[in-house]
Amino acid sequence: MHGEELDAILKAVTTKDRKTFTRMLNDFEEKYDVKYGAMDPQAAAVIFQSCHMIVENPQSTPEHIESALRMMRVILNTKACMQHHMSDVFDLCMRFLDHPDGNVRNAIVHLLDRYKFGITLLFPERISTEDNPYERLFLDQYLRMIDLETSFLSRHPAIARAESRRKHLPMSTDTKDPILKTIRRAIELFGMGLLIEQLAEKYHVSLPYSFNMDLTDTFPSPAQTIMEKPAALYQLKIQAKDIRPSIYRTIVVPDTATFYDLHVYIQDVFALSDYHLFSFEVPIPGSARPSFIEAPYGDPDPWDDTGRQATDTKLKEVLNPLRKRCGYWYDFGDDWKFSIELQKILPTDVIDPKRLPHLLKAKGPNLLEDCRGNWGFADLLDMYDALRAKKKWTKEQREELEWRGFDSAEDFRATMEELHDPQWEEFSFTNPQRRLREINAANER
Repeated sequence: MHGEELDAILKAVTTKDRKTFTRMLNDFEEKYDVKYGAMDPQAAAVIFQSCHMIVENPQSTPEHIESALRMMRVILNTKACMQHHMSDVFDLCMRFLDHPDGNVRNAIVHLLDRYKFGITLLFPERISTEDNPYERLFLDQYLRMIDLETSFLSRHPAIARAESRRKHLPMSTDTKDPILKTIRRAIELFGMGLLIEQLAEKYHVSLPYSFNMDLTDTFPSPAQTIMEKPAALYQLKIQAKDIRPSIYRTIVVPDTATFYDLHVYIQDVFALSDYHLFSFEVPIPGSARPSFIEAPYGDPDPWDDTGRQATDTKLKEVLNPLRKRCGYWYDFGDDWKFSIELQKILPTDVIDPKRLPHLLKAKGPNLLEDCRGNWGFADLLDMYDALRAKKKWTKEQREELEWRGFDSAEDFRATMEELHDPQWEEFSFTNPQRRLREINAANER
């Protein structure tokens, strides 16, 4: 990375032009392939230290802090940077989780999401009886976030009284308080799946509560896999995570469809544009990280040696009565996350083959590209609800509107109304093979 480029990207962090910064950030990710930590570790360290100084500077505006956090998240996949700065990153996140600015809090949650991914790469391939300092650190950090929630409730007795009446585990969607919601998002993020429970059992730590959300089914070893069955139809429910009310689509596809086919179908039913990378995440019992089924383009993941590509892996090879769930991750910058559930296995004669794939059910609006993924879209939905209810927007929401590139509130309203009216009577699926040929042709130019 040249010094001029490094200076330019650092200068962009403090620019007032949010569109320019976002464009430069996207170009930076694409050029240096930072998803896999391919960039120069020294350049990553310089960027991290510079962004850390901006965040810690009391004169920095919330906009500058948010930009620095977004930049910090991008380079966190560099292993050397992760190893040297993991404690600094987490301490920073703990201090800013209750920041008064909502955009800063959202950036912190996104940073924690990338942090969790990065630290699990430092775990052994499978959880064993041997001690690992990174495992214990991760578990202790989960408990620190729960302590932060407890401290917040002790400082706000009115909120705490309402919480004490709940009869179920506290979730981020249970509260209207924006700061408590952010803290719980972070707890849910670290507690997702079986990892926390496995680590707590290994290190004999008692958890006050946990968040077993999606991807918690036990996956059998290869020896347990059922015999291959005749061709059937799969009824799949694909749901966007962390958004309430829920947004999901139910589709029926042949069990011989590939995961690339499924990727294209998901893009279609949520009206996404398919111009970012993607992967499917398959949890492995006893392992700190899932196995990935990767896009057939872009560089392979150096930390996943399965070598599975979406075009070469059929649904029936992964999903069956013993393996009912996996995850879908789209756009490694915005981090769109979806859960996929195999609801039913149907005989092939229930639907005319000419009608496959088939959209069976749809709930909720279509989605929007480049909006900070699930949580960013959830914020846009809140803004749209406030607009329809003729409520005044907060200063943060007005800034968000401008940052998103909307010319006016009416421009925003028109976009959201279009998303809420998907026009299903005109809907049709894309041919995955044709899509792949178009992408390959574009990449060769």
